[in-house]
Amino acid sequence: MSRLADSTGSSFATGEARCSSRPATLGERLTRLFVEIAVGDVATAAVLDTGGAYLVLSPSVGAALGLDDTVALGRDRIMIRGFALEGTIHRLPVTMHASAGEPLTFEATAFVPELDAGTQWMLPSYLGWQGCLERIRFAIDPGEELIYFGARRT
Repeated sequence: MSRLADSTGSSFATGEARCSSRPATLGERLTRLFVEIAVGDVATAAVLDTGGAYLVLSPSVGAALGLDDTVALGRDRIMIRGFALEGTIHRLPVTMHASAGEPLTFEATAFVPELDAGTQWMLPSYLGWQGCLERIRFAIDPGEELIYFGARRT
């Protein structure tokens, strides 16, 4: 693994992993950057979304983690791809597994949308900026399809 350094000479990244660029949904022509993560003990792929808020989990991941109103920190309403969705807010450990270097686990604020009966979630999970990506350091090498990551210095 190549070591990145910040302006003080400290290691910027302590781990690296593969990422992939592909459409987020069927029929979409634009690609999104996906990374593999674990939320608690549930593995999922998530889109890196530096313009979004929270770790947005698909309802099936939320269900696999046993998340519901009784364990929520609160409720929120956010816009996702043009749709206003209500859901619950949670604080959860997220792990980025490393193919080289060390994995990184950090706490993220997660949003789990609540869907109307009979509605199916057709989107991936998202690693949003606010409450999630802002808590780590990361850099992308799109040519090599690698993400470099490390703990944010405090």
